[in-house]
Amino acid sequence: MKTAHTFPKVKSQLKSISQNLEQYISQIEKSTEEALDEIAKDIMDKSLAICPVEFGDLKESNYVASAKTSDSYTVEIGYTDPRAPNIHENAGRERPYEHPTTPGTHWQFLLTPATEVENDIAQIVADKIKGDLR
Repeated sequence: MKTAHTFPKVKSQLKSISQNLEQYISQIEKSTEEALDEIAKDIMDKSLAICPVEFGDLKESNYVASAKTSDSYTVEIGYTDPRAPNIHENAGRERPYEHPTTPGTHWQFLLTPATEVENDIAQIVADKIKGDLR
């Protein structure tokens, strides 16, 4: 015959720990999503500042979109104007986009600000998480 003890107090403590961990994980996910949204908006703000305005509605066609699934969170930034890829990528190749007439604007108006923040994304997210968990 076996003798067993179920340690009800330990089970209760483990359940409490598990619930606390779930709350932390949920807060970390929320903080990460908020940080990524903030980063995307910052990139778009910087992009709009250098986006050529000589091409009609290009600047107004900007968007920042996010999507959450059960296992991922995606943020997408871009321009819906069908000329956007051509203006963004083909400047500097003897195209009129190479030298926009508005001072401070230039081609690769989305890549430039994205590249500037690229190496800091993990730290920005970590700082947001730390700040929110305090």
